Amino acid sequence: MRTLVVFGCLFLALNVRAQVPSLTDSLNLYLNSPGRWIGKVQTTHSFITGKPVRTFGIKVGRTHENRISYGLGVNWMDRGIQTEVLDSNVQRKDVRMLYASGFFEYSFWHQSKWRISLPIRLGMGTSWHKQRNIEGMEERTDQSMIILYEPSMVCEYQLIKYLAIGLEVGYRLMLLNNKNIPKQFTAPTWGIRIRINSGQLLEDVKR
Repeated sequence: MRTLVVFGCLFLALNVRAQVPSLTDSLNLYLNSPGRWIGKVQTTHSFITGKPVRTFGIKVGRTHENRISYGLGVNWMDRGIQTEVLDSNVQRKDVRMLYASGFFEYSFWHQSKWRISLPIRLGMGTSWHKQRNIEGMEERTDQSMIILYEPSMVCEYQLIKYLAIGLEVGYRLMLLNNKNIPKQFTAPTWGIRIRINSGQLLEDVKR
């Protein structure tokens, strides 16, 4: 977790140079405050070589004063996209992707129940072809490691004390792509996410 915090602080320092002294003080203040557990469920839309795709994500982490949050998650492609089949014994071939990611998020604007945040994610996983032959049997082919970086911006509304919903817009940058799948994975992203303040909920239940 501490590695994620350091990585996030570095990102913010490089992008908000004029505010480094005050930002550093704020980050230290928030990180030294009591933390709570949070969970996030996210649906993200994007493109792979011009074809629309959807990925789902589940994340768990810690938040401090609802200003800084960090943690880990897992993300997977919904149905993939169909790709060209050159083998007469293959009936269908789809591109699939699965990766784990660390995230860091800084909320820089709060107004009543609204807030705007800057999340970043660094992910590592794998992509492959899910292949089905003419006999209906399925197998994985062309599997290889991927590394991706996803900066974004989120506008979020607090529905109730324990639940917030937000719209996220960002970009997926492939630092390491699967050379066995000649597709363009680098693309804009957008989606809806739900944030669950489970730490606050557990605290209130215990009272």
